[in-house]
Amino acid sequence: MEELNDFTLRNAISGRKKAFKELYNWYIPFVWRIAYKTSQSKEIAEEIVQESFIKIHSSLGKFRSECALSTWIYRIVYNTANGFLSKVIKARLHDPYEDTFQGDYRADSYDDREMMNQILSYLTPQERFLLVAREVDNISFEEIALITNETSGALRTKLTRLKNKIRERFVEPVVKEVV
Repeated sequence: MEELNDFTLRNAISGRKKAFKELYNWYIPFVWRIAYKTSQSKEIAEEIVQESFIKIHSSLGKFRSECALSTWIYRIVYNTANGFLSKVIKARLHDPYEDTFQGDYRADSYDDREMMNQILSYLTPQERFLLVAREVDNISFEEIALITNETSGALRTKLTRLKNKIRERFVEPVVKEVV
């Protein structure tokens, strides 16, 4: 990706609004692509883009030219997207012993948030994507297969194994403690 010119970048870092607007216009297609590919939802992507640019604006003064600006922005958008999607998962936590969402469930307590953070950090990015795409965004296995170049049968197997992995690691030890 071609980077924004240094003059505009320096002016944006120094707080000039016009320069930041140029930065925004330069990188908005890039940020949108990342947000949309991560979330697969226009509405969620819009939230991610907005939150990402707020973070970019507030931390632009911390940017050091050790990497390309696009790499730095990508990291912010990726982390923002993961954080946003983890909030969505928390809000729609799937009961591992049932095959339906508990739509009214909200992970508001500290323990619930901590558990979700542990689960999400335990998963690989590919596992998080599969879980979010299927269970949160309700994307069909066939559509996910087109995105990942895997068969829908293989994805079904992976999701079943992933749910079992989560149960074994996080749910069953808690059940044993209670009993």
